Amino acid sequence: MHPGTRRSGLDYNQGGCRYNWTGATGVGLANSADALAVIDRLIYQTKQVGWDKLKDALRNNWVDVENLRKQCIAVPKYGMDEDLPDTWAKRYSDLFFDIYESYPTPRGGHFICGFYSMGTYVTLGKYTGPTPDGRTQGEHLADGMSPSHYIHPIGVTAAHRSISKIDGHRMINGVTYIQQMNVSHLLQDREVTKWAALARTFINIGGLCVQYNVLNADELKEAKMYPDRYPDLLVRVGGYSALFTRLSPELQDAIIARVEQSL
Repeated sequence: MHPGTRRSGLDYNQGGCRYNWTGATGVGLANSADALAVIDRLIYQTKQVGWDKLKDALRNNWVDVENLRKQCIAVPKYGMDEDLPDTWAKRYSDLFFDIYESYPTPRGGHFICGFYSMGTYVTLGKYTGPTPDGRTQGEHLADGMSPSHYIHPIGVTAAHRSISKIDGHRMINGVTYIQQMNVSHLLQDREVTKWAALARTFINIGGLCVQYNVLNADELKEAKMYPDRYPDLLVRVGGYSALFTRLSPELQDAIIARVEQSL
């Protein structure tokens, strides 16, 4: 009964709707950007690490190479407003957009892209091997276009600036950027005013969407252990809200692991 299908005489499976597209979603943008930044910095720029050494470390899931892993984690991460990882995030996302947008859908429409993950960033992580950013075998990926939990916490301003560099005009299929913030940093009117200015500026410089979890990591850990004490604890997961105590243990751990940032 859609107006487009009534006019064309074709149902939506045959392409009868006015807007006829199919969406693709990207998960783990931060892991991809950070991995490429590690390879760029340590193998090509500084030549501190050889390809064989890095590949052996990944094959063995970082076993017995903790110093090398620390070296990789120390490379600036997407979400720190650093040119190295942010350039790779922009280059990688543009490649993702370019490839998908170049193909027609089975109904003759267009593919569109987005970066949101719901809860799949945990599930997909289980099937993803170790990555050069320091992530281990089976560890969850970064959700949507959010930074990974390996980011060095230098403040929310840097994180917002990194995310705003991705072309929001091409993410028609949607996006999630979840920023974890500690409630203790937002108890005064001054902090709330700064927070409002941050969100407004983020949109003005090109940001598309931001979702805030205002929580306390210690409280989350306690809620996992004693769910009956926190029946109404609501969190943003990856594009949707849910009661924390009803999530799977893996999703709970992924939310706890998110880096809390201050204004």
